[in-house]
Amino acid sequence: MKLETKIRRSAQQVKEDGQYTIKSVTGPQTTRYGAALVLTVNDDADQEKTLFLPYSTEVSDQSNLARLMQAFGKETNLWIKRKVDITIGPDGRRTIKPVIK
Repeated sequence: MKLETKIRRSAQQVKEDGQYTIKSVTGPQTTRYGAALVLTVNDDADQEKTLFLPYSTEVSDQSNLARLMQAFGKETNLWIKRKVDITIGPDGRRTIKPVIK
């Protein structure tokens, strides 16, 4: 049997608080935690990182996805080159807030 699958290399996940610039958005893709948008972001040192953003067709207005959609729009191609502040809580959960000029 021949397996037909693509193995994708991703940059290291975001593990530090800070401001990041969105480089690309792909998905939604199925992950082991459910559907997610995969954001490739750059930090201030221009290092590429990966950020998984849970995706659902219905979201609460306090979710990370809703905050980005309200600030940047529903078309993910409009998110490119936009900045986000990422805060990682003591429980490891990421809070993503758009940076509005």
